[in-house]
Amino acid sequence: MPEINEMLVSNYLQKADLKQPTRITVAGCENKDIGKEGEPELRWVVSFEGQYKPLILNVTNTKAFFAVLGKNSDDWAGKQIILYNDMTVEYQGKMGGIRVYQQMEVADAPAATDDEAERAKAETDEIPF
Repeated sequence: MPEINEMLVSNYLQKADLKQPTRITVAGCENKDIGKEGEPELRWVVSFEGQYKPLILNVTNTKAFFAVLGKNSDDWAGKQIILYNDMTVEYQGKMGGIRVYQQMEVADAPAATDDEAERAKAETDEIPF
């Protein structure tokens, strides 16, 4: 018996398509008519290399793509991004939604001084039993 996601097939990437966080290479971004016949609806759509369906950008993901990939969408092609199904997202009573993993820059920890390194080594050498 098919599951609901197998019955409700979409031409665009859906949260159910992302079983785990997925690194995807962007092929391009274009303003596309995604509306039904006779009801045009222009939306920004990002296409990906490989077998991945394109993603219709919402406001949150548009901002995230710009934050991660840069301020000119013409330069996004060839860059990689990580998409995942965020189960904390709620929309119209349904849980889950596609989000962009935005890795934060992390500064390197300062190097330990000789005294700190010796003290740390001594603490690990003295295991009381």
